[in-house]
Amino acid sequence: MLFRFRKLCQSDPRLIGMWQSDADATIAEIRKARPVTPEQEEAMRKIFGKMKITYTDTTCTTDLDGDLDTLTLQVIRKDEDSVVVKVQSGLSTRKEEFRIRFEGSDTYWVDVKEFGLSECFRRIQ
Repeated sequence: MLFRFRKLCQSDPRLIGMWQSDADATIAEIRKARPVTPEQEEAMRKIFGKMKITYTDTTCTTDLDGDLDTLTLQVIRKDEDSVVVKVQSGLSTRKEEFRIRFEGSDTYWVDVKEFGLSECFRRIQ
C-alpha cells in the first residue's frame, strides 16, 4: 500500500507584510448583493476598515483598535489566485481555515462565512 504525504506549504510571499481592511471596497461589494441602508452602512463602518493584519512566514498578528492577537499560520495550499491558510490562536486549540483571493499584489479578499460576505484588505507595508 502506498501512502502519499502532502507537505504543508511553508509560506506564501504574497502575504508577507501589513494589510488593512478597506471599508469602502467591502461595503461596495455588499451592495452588489443587497441594499444597504444608511444606518447599516454606519454600523458596518464601525467594523470594517479598522482591522490590520501583519503576516510573517509562520504567524499573523491582528490589530483591532490596539487589541493584538498573534496566531500561528500554516499555508495549506495555494495557486496563482489564492492561498488557503490555517490559523490557531495561542489561547485556543481551535484551528480555522481561510481562503484568501488575491487581486493583484496589493489587494486581497477573504470570505467571512459567519456573515456571508467578503472583506477586502489592502497592503499598507
